[in-house]
Parts: sequence; C-alpha cells; structure tokens
Amino acid sequence: MNHDTREDRDDLWALLGKARTAKASPAFPRDVLRRVRMEETSPEPGFLEWLRSGWNWLALAGTAAAVAMVLAATQPRHQARQIAAEERVEIDEVVRSPDFSVIANLDLLMAMDENDLWLEGPRR
Repeated sequence: MNHDTREDRDDLWALLGKARTAKASPAFPRDVLRRVRMEETSPEPGFLEWLRSGWNWLALAGTAAAVAMVLAATQPRHQARQIAAEERVEIDEVVRSPDFSVIANLDLLMAMDENDLWLEGPRR
C-alpha cells in the first residue's frame, strides 16, 4: 500500500532541488592518480607479511609438524636396524654351534608330538 500522493512526491523533489550539490575539489583527479601510482609501485609482501595475512601461519605450522613427524618416524628405523644386526649375530652364533642339530631335532620331535595329540582319540 503506497500512500504517497503526487503532491508528497512533488514536495520531496522540491526539497531535493534545494539541497546543496557536492562538488569535487580541483585536486581530486591528481590525488586519485597519485594513489593509483603508489599501489602499482608497492613492493610485493615479504615472508612476515605473508604470515600475517589470513591462515598462512597455520599452513606453515602444519608443514613444520609434518616434517617433525617424518623425522621422528625415521629414527626408530635406525635403532631397529641396530637391534636386527645384533640379533643376526646371535642367530649366526646359534646356527654355528654344535648343539644346533640337537635343538633342531628336539623342535621336530615336539612338533611331531603335538600332531600326535590330534590324531589320537579323546583322552579319558
């Protein structure tokens, strides 16, 4: 429901016609051109400016965390290699010992004994 009458609109236009018009200063074009030139010649932002803008610092922290995780994951491998080398030396000593054939025969005998339990009927 628009209650504006033509007379109200005419009064509004008459009032707007009396309002002072805004005029730009004579230096306006010069100021605009100076600001445009300043923006064109501004250097690209450096590393600190890049960190200050937005979420970039989170990306940097995530990258640092990923690198730290990779470094941490590679350390146990080195220790595991040392342990494996020590175990290989012990295994070689056992294999070279004269008792190795006896140990192997005992293992075979125990395996056969375990299989015999399955072949027999239920125990009473």
